[in-house]
Amino acid sequence: MNGLRWLVPRWADPSSRTTWKSLEWVSVLVPVSFFIGYYFLMVGPGHEFFHSIFGILLLVTLIIVFSRLMFGAISRLQRNVQTLSRQISGQNVQLRALHAANLALSEERISASVMQRVADLGCQLFQARSAVLTVVSPLGETESRYCSPPESGDSIHNEVIGLIQQRTEPLRLHMSEAGATVPVPENDTEDDPTTVANCLGVPIIHKEILLGSLCFCRKSGEGSYTIQDEELARLFVSQAAVAIENARLSEQIEDLAVLQERDRIAREMHDGMAQVLGYINTQTIAVKKLLADEKLTDAREELSKMEAIARDLYADVREGILGLRVAAQPNKGLIPLLREYLELYRDMSGLNTITHISSAVEDLEISSTGEVQLLRIVQEALTNVRKHSGATEVTLNLEHVGDRLCIRVDDNGKGFDPANLPSSGWPRFGLRVMEERAQSLGGNLSIQTRAEGGASVTVQVPIPRIQLAKATA
Repeated sequence: MNGLRWLVPRWADPSSRTTWKSLEWVSVLVPVSFFIGYYFLMVGPGHEFFHSIFGILLLVTLIIVFSRLMFGAISRLQRNVQTLSRQISGQNVQLRALHAANLALSEERISASVMQRVADLGCQLFQARSAVLTVVSPLGETESRYCSPPESGDSIHNEVIGLIQQRTEPLRLHMSEAGATVPVPENDTEDDPTTVANCLGVPIIHKEILLGSLCFCRKSGEGSYTIQDEELARLFVSQAAVAIENARLSEQIEDLAVLQERDRIAREMHDGMAQVLGYINTQTIAVKKLLADEKLTDAREELSKMEAIARDLYADVREGILGLRVAAQPNKGLIPLLREYLELYRDMSGLNTITHISSAVEDLEISSTGEVQLLRIVQEALTNVRKHSGATEVTLNLEHVGDRLCIRVDDNGKGFDPANLPSSGWPRFGLRVMEERAQSLGGNLSIQTRAEGGASVTVQVPIPRIQLAKATA
């Protein structure tokens, strides 16, 4: 039959580009042509020969050969279609696995968690007995290693990892029981056990910068890694590289936010408590002099002033500690944090507190940086109400206005003129800190006073700047 392969129609050739439309025409024209030929053989010149035993045998032979060729071609076409179907099904499974891996990696925000997730997902995706993710520093030195399962840390030797990190493309290796490694050629076969690619390594590169490497190992008899696995490894590692880099950037942003918050707290302590303590120290010296001059009445007056200032400072310190303690609760959410703080604030200040929060604001998922800044703005506004307004009631309003979050703090106190505030100290310093925090979120701060008394401090920030980023399918 191999010698007659040239008789096979081109539509049965797997390499043929003929469409299924051509196959439909062939299925119609071939039977018609056969019956026309058969008719002329039966009634045309020489038809007597085909009525003899030899003619009938020749005709039957021709029919058998033709049928064998046609059905053989159709069988080859069917096998080819089945092979392509299996390949497409396998690719769909791989694409779904890559998509699931991408979603899983996008949910992680901590660098170490992302690294371990990459190793675990890679081990599952490539059906490996063990996977090792090695992370390198900008100087090329090994920073950390993540294994899946965790006890498989020694399954891949450092020589293999070093060899992979010197490359820019995936590498298939045969690793013997003794630990020796041999690169596997592209035309390898599983017939030779010394060339079975039981180890697959791929460097992790992001924007031409080496982040590390990812290696997978199988035991003998578990199958060989193929060129298709190399291509899948490229796709998986490209996603992993972006996830790793995003996690690192997220941690850097959080570290920067922590440093900025420390700087703000330091300035608050310097311009607030430090100045008050300095004033108390100065007044202590003055009281000593009054006592030395036996001016007891004046000394008592100064001590009463110092007592009131110390009491206010104590309240400020308690309020500051309370604010920091409430803010240091990750993943609790802005609204629960505000409600908790308002309850404690009411107990400490004795003011009646009212809260109005729209349902649209309740549904917002705000980033940790946004939560801290907004919470500290509200805390600072409430501190100003307690210290300077003489109010008996304070109201907190949170509304969703267009694409902005609006936070307003109203009080029924004596109000104040923002244009005639002291050049330094409170409340000017507190308002400046609130304005800086609002600007760091892309927002703004405004103040309104009412003729009948009371004041309103309003902060508006764009929601896209504070909203928690979500993974998209």
